[in-house]
Amino acid sequence: MGNTCSNVGPVTADKSIRAQQEEVNRSIEKDLLAEKKKKVLKLLLLGPGDSGKSTTLKQIRIIHDQGFTDDEKRQRKYIVYLNLISGMIEVIRGVSILSLTYKNANSEELAKKITKYYDEVKNSDAAELTEVVADSIGRLLEDPSVQEVLRQSSELSIEESSKYFLRELPRIRENDYLPSLEDILKSRVSTSGVYQFTFLIKNFTFKSSNEGENGSNGGEDGSNWEALLLAFVPEALRRSGFVRAAQLSENDLVKFRVFDVGGQKAQRRKWIHIFDDVHAVLFITSLSEYNQVLAEDNKTNRMRDSIELFDQICNNEWFSSTAMILFLNKIDLFAEKIKKFNITCALKNYRGAQEYRPALDYITKKFRQVNKNSKRNIYTHETCATDTMQIEVVIDSVIDVVIQQTMQKVGIQ
Repeated sequence: MGNTCSNVGPVTADKSIRAQQEEVNRSIEKDLLAEKKKKVLKLLLLGPGDSGKSTTLKQIRIIHDQGFTDDEKRQRKYIVYLNLISGMIEVIRGVSILSLTYKNANSEELAKKITKYYDEVKNSDAAELTEVVADSIGRLLEDPSVQEVLRQSSELSIEESSKYFLRELPRIRENDYLPSLEDILKSRVSTSGVYQFTFLIKNFTFKSSNEGENGSNGGEDGSNWEALLLAFVPEALRRSGFVRAAQLSENDLVKFRVFDVGGQKAQRRKWIHIFDDVHAVLFITSLSEYNQVLAEDNKTNRMRDSIELFDQICNNEWFSSTAMILFLNKIDLFAEKIKKFNITCALKNYRGAQEYRPALDYITKKFRQVNKNSKRNIYTHETCATDTMQIEVVIDSVIDVVIQQTMQKVGIQ
């Protein structure tokens, strides 16, 4: 069984895409500070880079909003193009790492042509997938050495999304191509700074089934806005014993905000102090990267770094009264990788069976152990962020936890 920690190295394509991000960050920070006294429910997505935070945010948008318009899909096709081309670059690098030689005539020239084009467009926010490049990628994929790299993709830490887009080349290269939801979920751009998604929820008044006719909930100002989000989650509504009593005016709205922040080390210091009033932290970690190293330094094990980051967040004074929810993400990839690579690559003291369940239980235990607050419960979920149906169930559960804890704080329960 393998025990190799490796990293091909990331292929980034986001400088132009993030050109206005600093201005956006400043605007968000201003809004956050201004809203501390307002009735806003906030969820904060934290975790290391490439853990699945942005994918989770996309899922929340698909599940609880209207998804993506055709115009937005058209804008995102350029991200897909870059993902496809950069995926081919990962494979070309893999050929070199494995010291393979191309078998087909002209394959080396095709690789050079693709690499040259990628260097020209990698920082663009509107890169095209030209016919010449699409043909070059298609022909290069037929080379036996390229196929060997794809067979060893897990050893080389080639992203599953890269393999996905390369498989979908015939569809993506069509002139009328419009990204599917799966394309959008699998597309990757490194998050730099802070991104937010806001729900405007109609304000409802609730009363407990165990209360009097006036629906009083014991709140000091007679409001029970913490229960408003129950309108979003029928299951939470049922379990909490709340029923809708009356609907207020159309203009009476409450905001529910979800924030996604950059997970690379250079980004982390920018965000912790801003979010001292969030209702829940969703910490997302990638299980499948236990045998990989950080792109930033090419030496730090990703899982150990993730546990260390979770320690810093879980025990940070800013989040002392915040619900802490742990997403153990990419379980599908972990299930495949655990068959090949021992988790002692990341967790040297592990002595259990090299199987999915005992290994996952041990990883869960290592994350839970960093919590120094004996009164705090760490809510854990095993997730595949690209699985919309599963994430819908998980997000409903998360919102339920936030509601229950918030109501307890203000004496509704």
